[in-house]
Amino acid sequence: MPLQSSHVRRLPVILAAAFGLLSLASLAATPVAHRYRPVLRSDAGGQGFRVGARLVDGRGFVSWRPAVPYRPAWAGQINRLGFRYTRWSDGSGEVGTPLLPAALLFGTAALAAGVVELKRRRGARAGLCPVCGYDLRATPGRCPECGTAAKRTDIAHPG
Repeated sequence: MPLQSSHVRRLPVILAAAFGLLSLASLAATPVAHRYRPVLRSDAGGQGFRVGARLVDGRGFVSWRPAVPYRPAWAGQINRLGFRYTRWSDGSGEVGTPLLPAALLFGTAALAAGVVELKRRRGARAGLCPVCGYDLRATPGRCPECGTAAKRTDIAHPG
């Protein structure tokens, strides 16, 4: 299904809500992950693949294990600034990240998406061209900057 203009207009709102929820979930999970060990552990078995998730010491981990063990080209661990990637010799692995940086990242993304939506709404209300942002009050029919035909709702009527 091709994207319609209404879908594109709602995208910043949807992104802001999704990133905001992820940020809140990361913040809520942080104190729980420090008090209890391990908090979450669920394995979902699919077609020859198992995936698990857990919270330990303020970090979130996602692990996987293939049904048929194999020897990867590299096995070891990379641990930088609290972010961890582990690969074992049977082909299984794990990725861990601290929850507070994840909350900050998702919160910043939510804020950015909200600012984009707010600017778009203010521009439409102020009588600006939706394409280039040119002031359409003097030329209500067509934008002299980019040539876009103005819709009736794009023009701010004085009153």
